[in-house]
Amino acid sequence: RLFGHVSEALLSLNPRDMQRYDLQPGDLVKLISRRGELLLPVGGDDSVACGQAFLPMHWGDRFLKGGVNALTQPAFDPISKQPELKHSGVKIEKAHLPWQFFALI
Repeated sequence: RLFGHVSEALLSLNPRDMQRYDLQPGDLVKLISRRGELLLPVGGDDSVACGQAFLPMHWGDRFLKGGVNALTQPAFDPISKQPELKHSGVKIEKAHLPWQFFALI
């Protein structure tokens, strides 16, 4: 059921942030943190606050190299041992890939 609500791992940004980064829905972006980076498509979502990004946690190693946790910190609460997986500072860049694919149908 976790994979049923969206068809792919998608970075959600507020539409105003997408304009600021010159992004269109479906564009590929690099999401970069101090710990790692991911390459994935982006989409607009009014429910995401400006200046924030949302990436579902359930798209793990099976679908993304390292999953969203490739970006998070290894820190954890010393009492509960709960890992700090809910937020991480990231940089967003429009991906400029050296290849293109065209299909004629």
